[in-house]
Amino acid sequence: GARLHFPLMLAAPYKWQRAGYGRPYGVIGKDPDLHGRGMWSYSWGMGNCTREVPMVFSDQQMPAPDVIARCAATSDVLLVFNEPEWASQANMTPEGAAKTLRHLESVWPGELWCCGNLVASHGWFDRMMTAYKAENNDVPRLAGIHLHIYVAGGLPGIDAPDDGHWLAQSQANYKTYLEVMRKWGVPLKVVVSEWCVLGR
Repeated sequence: GARLHFPLMLAAPYKWQRAGYGRPYGVIGKDPDLHGRGMWSYSWGMGNCTREVPMVFSDQQMPAPDVIARCAATSDVLLVFNEPEWASQANMTPEGAAKTLRHLESVWPGELWCCGNLVASHGWFDRMMTAYKAENNDVPRLAGIHLHIYVAGGLPGIDAPDDGHWLAQSQANYKTYLEVMRKWGVPLKVVVSEWCVLGR
């Protein structure tokens, strides 16, 4: 079956060395004691890889080879992309993302977790996998997926966190994303790297 990992409560067999409750590095970094309490942090970049879960935000923010090598020495995993389907975020086409993912596979020895999509963007992910397969006659070696779940789909003006319509839609989108993962043989392991019940 599928596994869904929230940063707040990750399952014991899960092996990110920074598994636990995730917060931005600007907050957690001010209190080093938090790092001994199952905490991990993120900065939407490579950052300090002895404390953070590193991320390649987009193809426009590709780390230098020495930075990738330094982070690979201290981190088991790399998050790949941050909402690439949104122009205001990573702003990548599925085809461009497929090429970037192929490059990262060649330089990162550990696990790759893609793609920081909003849960409704399963179509973007499917197109990326299609482009990757067409270009390489294979599928990428993804260890799992990191997703963003906002009950209102990231839209403003939703005040009720228990709004039945949006909850049902988020659940349906998540199930569809899992179906796309199954289609491509991606392990059914999901980390929710951003989540909120409100749309604001």
